[in-house]
Amino acid sequence: MVLLIFLGAFVLVLIGAVIGSLATGGNTADINDPTVEVPPPASGAPYAVSKTHVNVRSGPGTEYSIYGVASPGQSAQITGISQDFGWYAILIPRDITPSGQGWVSADHTTAYNIEQVPVLPPPPK
Repeated sequence: MVLLIFLGAFVLVLIGAVIGSLATGGNTADINDPTVEVPPPASGAPYAVSKTHVNVRSGPGTEYSIYGVASPGQSAQITGISQDFGWYAILIPRDITPSGQGWVSADHTTAYNIEQVPVLPPPPK
């Protein structure tokens, strides 16, 4: 009987962890990952400020590779938004990627001045 209770509690914790991961978009950053230092946004340009440690990815989705982590309070210039409006394309150093573009989750950032930001197609995976 005790074993059944223990097993049931374990299953509930496991289900909760999976649901929690799905609710956050699976984009919880590991603060031990390399930090991405982005250039400051140009004056008046659209920009995002990270609310937490947020993954900077190669494309708009958790299936894209991670370049590194932006620290809480870090700001970056926005160059585009994903087709589902859930991700912002930001400027990052070209030594990280030749395109100079990374993507951050809109759920983990606050965006400003984005009224004229273009919708961008996703890059190849």
